[in-house]
Amino acid sequence: MASTTISSSTCSFSEDGQRRQDNSDEVDNIIHILKTSAIGFYGTTPLLASHTEFFQGGFSGDITVVKDSGDDMTELLISGIFQIDRQNFFLGPEGGYTPLSSFKREFLETKLSCQLIPVQRDAAFDTARADFGAIVSNVKALKKLIPSKKGTTLVSCVHEVDGMASIHLSHSLFTVRPENPSTSCVWWLTLALLRGKTRMRTQTPLTMMVSISSTYSEHTKGALERAALTHVICPLPAFDQNHESITPSDYHQKLYGAVIIAHFALVHYYFRQDKKSVFSGIVREMVVLRNPPPPPTNPLKRSLDSEGPSFTHTPSFKKNRLVCFSGK
Repeated sequence: MASTTISSSTCSFSEDGQRRQDNSDEVDNIIHILKTSAIGFYGTTPLLASHTEFFQGGFSGDITVVKDSGDDMTELLISGIFQIDRQNFFLGPEGGYTPLSSFKREFLETKLSCQLIPVQRDAAFDTARADFGAIVSNVKALKKLIPSKKGTTLVSCVHEVDGMASIHLSHSLFTVRPENPSTSCVWWLTLALLRGKTRMRTQTPLTMMVSISSTYSEHTKGALERAALTHVICPLPAFDQNHESITPSDYHQKLYGAVIIAHFALVHYYFRQDKKSVFSGIVREMVVLRNPPPPPTNPLKRSLDSEGPSFTHTPSFKKNRLVCFSGK
């Protein structure tokens, strides 16, 4: 079993070269596992678009699937090693929702989101950093599979500012509660390949989340209780270095600037009234490889860093769609 714990880049300069080489070899081994896994496609796979087509999902969007996968349609998953950007980080339990916002968004519309960038300042991840450009190119090529419509604006999950690219991922915080109360929806997280087995995560009822007073602020609880009447919450499928689920109250502490294995799908939505096509990256799983760097020692910088994102720029079981099973 390959380990997913990588030593922090903050080690002293006196650490011998063998330790650094071991870390680099371990990362390269993880990349090899991702490339040879039957679960999905490593992001640098040559001509990835030739393996892909869009399945028309109607209201739920058009999802990328593996071409010619037959009746057992398989969602296309893209894998890679990235760093979560501290800019535009909205992976808190409330997803940046503010009841008094002028945008008047409903809490049910809330999506957690973040941006993936190349791993910064860590030689152990040189291979992963070098792969980032090819991954971005493949995602752009997949975007071209979307039929263009005259007068339509296309919004991409690839963001580019001053020549620097990032991949924007999101996660819907809510899904409609099943009509049958004895039915519970679960996420099949088949991406725990480094543990050598499939992992499953059950969605947490909203009523349980309401009881966690430390997770949601007082002004959000009312919206959460109303949402509980019709929806259930979908926790972010994020796991720490010990492969334990990261709780909502720890999202910021454990993911803000972390290096992760990310597995994501691509979905296309067309909004006819707005004449807008949206090409979105959807989180399927995140596994932390390197914890976020420590906060700044300067108290002023530390307080500014904690205030939120900056707006200067923005194994064989392969079916990964959301499925429902009857439960007792």
